[in-house]
Amino acid sequence: MDFDISESQGLRLATVADIVEAAGGPAAETEQLDQKLEASDVLSDACVLDRFLVAEELARIGTSSTFGLRALLADCLPEGLPPGSIAVTEAHRRGPVRFANSASSIVVLDGDRTRLYESVADSVVPAETSFGFTYAHFRPKGEGIRLTDGAEDILRARWRLAMVAEIAGNARTAVEKTADHLVSRVQFGRPLSSLQALRHRLAEAAVSAEATRWLGREAAFSEDPRAIRRASWYASDTAATLVPDLMQMCGARSFTLEFGLHLFTMRMNSLRLEFGGIDRLGLELAEGNLPHAEHATSGSRL
Repeated sequence: MDFDISESQGLRLATVADIVEAAGGPAAETEQLDQKLEASDVLSDACVLDRFLVAEELARIGTSSTFGLRALLADCLPEGLPPGSIAVTEAHRRGPVRFANSASSIVVLDGDRTRLYESVADSVVPAETSFGFTYAHFRPKGEGIRLTDGAEDILRARWRLAMVAEIAGNARTAVEKTADHLVSRVQFGRPLSSLQALRHRLAEAAVSAEATRWLGREAAFSEDPRAIRRASWYASDTAATLVPDLMQMCGARSFTLEFGLHLFTMRMNSLRLEFGGIDRLGLELAEGNLPHAEHATSGSRL
């Protein structure tokens, strides 16, 4: 694996950044931004790793875009998929589903009964949350489209890769914002960044964020089932650890809307919960019982 971003990948990420900027920056209206991204050629000839990088970049910039999830799922779903966002949930879950209120298509993972539903007005009930994403309760209407055998394994693997990418992007920016605060905030006659205890904690946070990024990229590069499980577990653990640590290091400012750290920490919390719990991920990793992703699209290379 080459750890350098290739020229084509760099151009792809620059295109993403340009589209976000043209749409109004990180605070751009989500639907408008997603439409611009879908209309672009940013996913032209994209392998799984390229799609992962796009999802990671959108999260790093600070958008609430649904495009990263669609980027990693769309090529695994039937042809003729309608434009718009995609939401994913599991049949046994009863809580609200991220992006379900705006999704045109909703995937319900349920073993060999995994289905794809078209979202209709009376099948979703918006839910209010403070996670930085939109949510809705979803009640399937009709039979939906039954997906082929093995579809659940592929879609679950891609869904998890999308969440890893989003945690990696959010964690990177959250660490950077915390570092900027420690450098600029003066207490006891000197910057907080000069205090060794805080430097150690920030260094540990930076290592966790960086490791999440590279474990995710390696998993997207190889599409190896165990690598995806490992990256998922580590990303969930990173989110659980970084959120309280970074907020404590930034003090009361971390709770203010003006500071903006909450956008990244709350989204990490949301994604951590969407994984289904670190105990579940750890058990799957230890036992190797997660439905595998051997049939996922291969050939992803830098």
